Amino acid sequence: MQLISLLETIIIISILYTLYKAKHPKEQPHKEHQQREKFKYELSDAIEKVLTTYDQSGIRLPLDIIEELDYLNLTSEAEITAYIESQRIHWKYECMKKLFKGGSK
Repeated sequence: MQLISLLETIIIISILYTLYKAKHPKEQPHKEHQQREKFKYELSDAIEKVLTTYDQSGIRLPLDIIEELDYLNLTSEAEITAYIESQRIHWKYECMKKLFKGGSK
């Protein structure tokens, strides 16, 4: 009788542990942060400061935009922010486009 009670307790504990693990998965680091670490760029201090501001605000930027910043030779934080915002707006509208009715068959 005690053996059955012990087995039932073990089964209940294992079920609860499985449910807990399913509900609380390991937190994975942001992919974007991993990519930035993977592709270390020699960015200017102004670009780093603007990117840090976006990161702290929880705004994720595509890696394309970050790569382009390195080649544009923008110097002030205002120029960098204006460029990033124009790219974000452009891609927002680009992603909203829909295929016209009667598109490819």
